[in-house]
Amino acid sequence: MAAAAGHPVILESETRILALRQNWDFSTQDDAGRCAEGEQALDDELMTGSAGDCASYPAAFCVLCGEGDFSFARSIVTAHRRAFDSRSGSESLATEPNSQVDVRRGPVFVCTSLDSEDTVLSRYKDAAENLAVIRSCGGIVIHNVDATDSEALCGAVDQAMAQADSDETRGIILFNFPHHCGKGKIHVNRQLLRNFFIAAAQTLRSHDDKTHPARPSEVYVSLAPGQGGTSVDASAQRQWGNSWQVVCRAGEAGLVCRGAFPFLAERWAAMGYSPRGRRSQGNGEFHVWRAVTHVFAPEGHGIHAVCSPVWKHDVGMWCSPDAAPSLEQPGVFSEREFVDFIRSFVGNDLLLDEGDGEAVVLINREMQADLGLPHPQNEFERERARYTHRLTYRIHYCATGDRALSRERAGAMQLALRAAIQKSGLRALVT
Repeated sequence: MAAAAGHPVILESETRILALRQNWDFSTQDDAGRCAEGEQALDDELMTGSAGDCASYPAAFCVLCGEGDFSFARSIVTAHRRAFDSRSGSESLATEPNSQVDVRRGPVFVCTSLDSEDTVLSRYKDAAENLAVIRSCGGIVIHNVDATDSEALCGAVDQAMAQADSDETRGIILFNFPHHCGKGKIHVNRQLLRNFFIAAAQTLRSHDDKTHPARPSEVYVSLAPGQGGTSVDASAQRQWGNSWQVVCRAGEAGLVCRGAFPFLAERWAAMGYSPRGRRSQGNGEFHVWRAVTHVFAPEGHGIHAVCSPVWKHDVGMWCSPDAAPSLEQPGVFSEREFVDFIRSFVGNDLLLDEGDGEAVVLINREMQADLGLPHPQNEFERERARYTHRLTYRIHYCATGDRALSRERAGAMQLALRAAIQKSGLRALVT
């Protein structure tokens, strides 16, 4: 069995995403208006919503992870408060540190940081004002929260639900631009994403099991241009091996990608957001232009996966003397039966859609006369001597339904399939 590394492919379900993405011209920062229009169109298509629009994702709470100077937290909290005040006709939006508003409106925001409060205040000059505004708007601030620790995230969710007064119970965990402290290598940041997704998925599943929301809770992750490794990055897309492979990391936690939208850097900057990394000690900004926010939901809720990688595995087998891929004669190997067997065993939702490409492809055919086996030495060789054709098929595993598919799950599926073929009546000896 040979396995090739997964690589992003454009499935039919993604063509609309890419068509919209092509309309987002990021060549200059004057195109923010066009980006906003593209984002709204994408909201309508995928129902993912923009983090700046309250109506796009009704939720009981939103936990923000990995805040630095809390400028993004301040921006989103005040944006939501402004939207709700506008709908209610109120003008009591808190934008100053000491002002107060009715906090029982909309989702409860829990804004967290890995650093302690003392470290945040000493590292970021605007942090004190940002924290004051967040608190005056009813936001909850928690420091020393490791986003890869499910217990810490559960604690944040519990605090949010204690203040929530909405009939909506679904929640959101949002992590903007996660990055390992220091100059981390790609594999370190992949592991960071994996650990975060596992913690977030455990937290939200526990919450949903208790509250039974109409729609499952979700995880939002924003990454710099090209880091995600999906086709949604468009011209910024990197080589698969040079990316963080965000969909795969989420798949390892049982999460499927249900959509993506552009992180509108200029719009957030206008609301006060400054992307400051820990490496710069709070004095420098990192690049977020053309960044993408990815949306993930737990598998098994009928949510169609997009941006799924393809895992390729080969099955080689010896077949009966009269076997040929096109023959459908009784008693000999039948490719149609073989493909049908694979589809029934694996499930169509974990195979590449027929409309986008063949899920099972014959890639090699050899004859025993060419390979030679004059003197069988063991039971396997004696069994194999009964066959003359060696066929090699390549199977394309890809999450096209509502199940997550990681590299590990695809590999386990392949091993189980090989064992099942051996026990089947397909007249084939798997090698």
